[in-house]
Amino acid sequence: MKTFIRSIERQVGINRLEAAIDELLDTLNHFDSNNPEARQEVSDLRKYFISLSQRLYEANDNRKRGTISDAEVSQERRNVGANVIEMVNDFHRYPHFSAYLKTKEDEDAWQRASNLNTIDAYQEYFNEFPDGKYKEQTHELILELRDVERRRAEEIKRIAEEEKQRRREGYQNTQAPPPPPPRPEPARTQQGFYQGGAQQQPRSAFQQPSASGDGQQTIQPMWFIGAGILSIWIPLVGLGLGLYTRFAKKDGVLTYDEQTRKYGNYVLIVGAIFFLYYFITLSIGGGGYMY
Repeated sequence: MKTFIRSIERQVGINRLEAAIDELLDTLNHFDSNNPEARQEVSDLRKYFISLSQRLYEANDNRKRGTISDAEVSQERRNVGANVIEMVNDFHRYPHFSAYLKTKEDEDAWQRASNLNTIDAYQEYFNEFPDGKYKEQTHELILELRDVERRRAEEIKRIAEEEKQRRREGYQNTQAPPPPPPRPEPARTQQGFYQGGAQQQPRSAFQQPSASGDGQQTIQPMWFIGAGILSIWIPLVGLGLGLYTRFAKKDGVLTYDEQTRKYGNYVLIVGAIFFLYYFITLSIGGGGYMY
């Protein structure tokens, strides 16, 4: 009931008397009871507030007619406002209507808290109506919302920890691997180290010393000789096939047509290129296969 009274007093304080009286009459119209005493209370209050509304209407009407001044109208409005405040503070003399107001405020406050569905809203309802109709439900909902917030905070913390760990692992994976340890240098012979002599290289199974003893290689490995003999046949076959296709005749007439002889030119050119390549490799680069 206190909330309803504060609302009426606030409207009277800002000189909204018509709105305050309309709210009072509307609340009385919604109060429906089969109790004769309750009906009588509603009837008496309705008549009283209707009379106040008529006084406001008459004062405004008389001002328009010019029978009273603006100052007199203001004084009448102040008197009506004082009567409204006095009556709403005497609602305790109307127990049935007072009980209806308390129930109505309880329902309205619960509806506001339910719409917001927050701990603060339910706590505000509980503070205002400690013995209200929904006090048990309010207590249960507050506990439930606190549990929800606790679990939500734990979930947020877990996600943050996982993200932190993921970033840490990603950073570690992006670090450059440590450089390999330096390879040890081959040991020098005692003579080369102290006297500056030429370093001795190890001999292979296919290597034999020369007669002059100068350390140069005189015998090629057998597999290299065999590979060279075999590979020389590839350009020779190309050259032979190209020449035959290009210049072969029968009874003084070229054996193959122009298109075939053109292909023969291509084969001849490729064979010549490969022959030069192998010739240069065997003549100049062959020493690279020596040990």
